[in-house]
Amino acid sequence: MNKSLEYRLWIIFFFYTAFVSLFIQLILLPYFFSSWHAGNGLLTSSLDSLSFHKSAVDLAQKIHVYGWSVWELRPKGQSPVGVVAAIYALTTAKPWVLIPLSAFLHATAAIILLKMILLFLPDWKKAIWCVLPFVFYPTAALWYAQIHKDGYSILGLLMIIYGLIILSKHIFIRKEYLKLTKGFLIILFGTFLIWLVRPYLMTYTNMLTCLFISIVFGFLIFMFFKKNIRIKTLSLNLFLFILLILLLSPENIFSWTFKKFEGTKTITQDLTKSNKNIAGPISPSHETKGAIPTTTTNVTDKARAGFIANNVIKINLARTGFIMANHAVDAKSAIDNNINFNTLSDVISYIPRALQIVFLSPFPTDWFKQGTFESNTLMRRITGVEMLGVYFSLIFLPFAAFYWRKQIEFWLVILFCTILLLLLGLIINNIGTLCRFRYGLLMTIVALGVAGFIKLLEVKSKK
Repeated sequence: MNKSLEYRLWIIFFFYTAFVSLFIQLILLPYFFSSWHAGNGLLTSSLDSLSFHKSAVDLAQKIHVYGWSVWELRPKGQSPVGVVAAIYALTTAKPWVLIPLSAFLHATAAIILLKMILLFLPDWKKAIWCVLPFVFYPTAALWYAQIHKDGYSILGLLMIIYGLIILSKHIFIRKEYLKLTKGFLIILFGTFLIWLVRPYLMTYTNMLTCLFISIVFGFLIFMFFKKNIRIKTLSLNLFLFILLILLLSPENIFSWTFKKFEGTKTITQDLTKSNKNIAGPISPSHETKGAIPTTTTNVTDKARAGFIANNVIKINLARTGFIMANHAVDAKSAIDNNINFNTLSDVISYIPRALQIVFLSPFPTDWFKQGTFESNTLMRRITGVEMLGVYFSLIFLPFAAFYWRKQIEFWLVILFCTILLLLLGLIINNIGTLCRFRYGLLMTIVALGVAGFIKLLEVKSKK
């Protein structure tokens, strides 16, 4: 796909996103669904958006009075407030001024996903069909037409995956240093976006990134001893990779923003504050300090037991925060509220169930139930239609795996997305929130499934 076509498609995705956002904020909510309208183009059920907007307005007013010295990136730990307040202070305190930024994030993420699919389907006219669910599914409007963190984190995750693909493709080719540097910078910028809005997630994305880089390290050294690459190529590539691993290690350039154990606290607070836009809300007002189970009182002692025990505790803390929030608001989209993890065996035994939830929920039995808000009830119906597309694509994912089984890029994407999706499935027991958090990862796998379907049609037509 040439650059001119890439820019044209980006512009189409950008203006589509901007048009939908404007329509929702200025026409649909005020005039057609006024009972769902909380003012300023925001949904009454989008409690996080309302909270972010109010806090940003207050901070923008302080900036006007006291100057930019009062501005901070993460007021009360919420970076969207800092970003939105800066834009409000420079323009006007109305959510519609954020639409260009949201459209930029969504359109850029779509183009990156398209570039990944083009590795498997070189014909852009076919590859673009794989990206359409990501771009046009109505669920996405719940963050690009409101005020949320998801646009940043989705783009960040896709950039990390795409950067890893670039590194894996060009690491064995001589004189590809510019492309390797490009992949290096894309991964760093994607990590920055995740750090900006969900720093706790960065811990796991960095871990996965370093793991994949280490595997490529092994292949690179093996190729050197087989005399397939030169010492100069090996040295420069290893330098870039070691530098990347150092930057993504636990003590890195981002670590000054939060302390060693703050990630656990942030998981519990941030996730329990996430609203269930699809099936019912979790209100920011229901954040509780008591979101730590009594089974993990001696956190420090258990953390010393090792890396695995420490992460089991973190996962359990985060999940317990969700469980308590679900009870606090009588969440209708809560699932498996009775499940906790006290040992590694508890986590392992729950993995099949977590994968089922993260890939297949909301289940058909949930599509016609009532949500906590009227808007959530409608979104249950819309999500049901979306899930039909997800199920269809997953059917053809094995065909994609068969056709591209020899391409390392395919397995890199599948493993990266599946591991992070599993983590979300273990932590988040609220389907509405899970739909937002998993969107970028699940839509990437959906795109590969659609690509498998298109490839099957190609093979059948040739025969």
